[in-house]
Amino acid sequence: LRRMCGHVSARMVVAAQRTKGVPMGRIAEVRIEQFAECAQVEVRIAVLGSAQAGKSSVVGVLAGGPGALDDGKGSARTLVMRHMHELETGATSSISQQVLGFDGASRLLNWTEELARTTSELCASSSRVMTLLDLCGEGRFLKTTLAGLTAHAPDYALLCVGADVGITAATRLHALLAAGL
Repeated sequence: LRRMCGHVSARMVVAAQRTKGVPMGRIAEVRIEQFAECAQVEVRIAVLGSAQAGKSSVVGVLAGGPGALDDGKGSARTLVMRHMHELETGATSSISQQVLGFDGASRLLNWTEELARTTSELCASSSRVMTLLDLCGEGRFLKTTLAGLTAHAPDYALLCVGADVGITAATRLHALLAAGL
């Protein structure tokens, strides 16, 4: 399997393995990951912070297209939320990925006039790609945040601090998690 992965530019990850009760050899659960050949340079940024710190709003404004600004009530975050309960409560419970593509002159390529490009179109035409990972802020979704930090292997972390509440225990925890990885 490792040699096959090398030939197709894929990565093999052994999720679990067992030798007990196996007469010869071992049994393993293996995941094969092959990433699309994309831009020359790719940067992944995890957006972290406590609940209601404005993480989804920041990602929504950055990825929302021409003139996409927030109205102060979280309108930009609706562009990145994936589930109805997230829209109703305003709390992110899943990992949202927004891809931004740039040409050689650092111009944003996500939008052509009023139409959004697909991720595959961006990969084909971009020389640099930035992926924003919008992670959860509430403590009850900490497992999802950890999954985003470990599985997506971000290059950088952007820590959002709410101006109304300042640095909280959750902010400190997210800063420690990001620094530890």
